[in-house]
Amino acid sequence: MTEDTNLHIPSQEEFRNGYEAYNQREKRGFVYFEALETVTENWGSAELMARGVQRLIRSWNRFYANFNLFDLTHFMGDNIEHLNIYRGKHILDLIEADDDRIRRLFQKLLQALNEKQTDV
Repeated sequence: MTEDTNLHIPSQEEFRNGYEAYNQREKRGFVYFEALETVTENWGSAELMARGVQRLIRSWNRFYANFNLFDLTHFMGDNIEHLNIYRGKHILDLIEADDDRIRRLFQKLLQALNEKQTDV
């Protein structure tokens, strides 16, 4: 991260106003926390982690989230070692050397999500 980054830290009042506006407009926020809890509590279980991710994606756009859960589960299982590397990392701790691995992971994830759902 460069030193010339201008990061605005909101005041307590700005934060509270933003939080209230978010809660009034966004009705899916709880789904994120449910999905995060599912993935966190079941880390290492590809099937349960995939179900948490599935819940989140379907809340974003249920009409277009028609992927095959088996393929997502397979992605999770095949890539858990690489996912473990980034599990505890803060985004600001990533370095340029992480770019290729993250790109490859993301491409594999997109490929898994691109398959059409055959099971419900």
